[in-house]
Amino acid sequence: MTRLLTSLHTSLLAAGTLASTIGSQAYAQEKAPVPEASAATAPADTQQATAPVPLTEEPPAARPSTLTGEWGRFRTSLRNDGVDLTASYGSETAANVSGGDRHLVRETGQFVFGATFDAEKLIGIKSGTFQATVTYRRGKDLGAAANLGVLQQVQEVYGRGQTWRLTQFWYQQSFANGHADLKLGRLTQGGTLTRSRAIS
Repeated sequence: MTRLLTSLHTSLLAAGTLASTIGSQAYAQEKAPVPEASAATAPADTQQATAPVPLTEEPPAARPSTLTGEWGRFRTSLRNDGVDLTASYGSETAANVSGGDRHLVRETGQFVFGATFDAEKLIGIKSGTFQATVTYRRGKDLGAAANLGVLQQVQEVYGRGQTWRLTQFWYQQSFANGHADLKLGRLTQGGTLTRSRAIS
């Protein structure tokens, strides 16, 4: 009888130890972190679902660089063919607050109409440019109106008289990748002789 009880007690202890071991292994598997699937090991359908979709944006519409725009793309067509037309207006307003005969305010201005021709696009001469510019000046001179008696005009744009003029009419040929230029014709000193170009 004693031997039977001892054998039964030993069997129960072995069963309890086995159950405890199995429970500890299950708990450890629950707590263990699950490794994330890499792009190489993930299924093909998962890769397609998680892959970032590139965003495609349409380029912004070309904005005209001038006040009047591109004239329904007519100006753009001319420029592509080698003809660039420009027009501008500059105004100078001056006031006399001291000296002279009277305290006055006078405004004068200048219209500029120009055309630049790309010789390479038009007739096949590489690095050649032809420029024609016509100006018209208008308005009143403050120095004369207020009798300032100055040697230099108060409003620079009033000079040379209020009339139409052919201001520029020249041809320029560039050499040595633009490091040397030959320009012939009617030139403006301020736009030609005071401009320098760095040689790289």
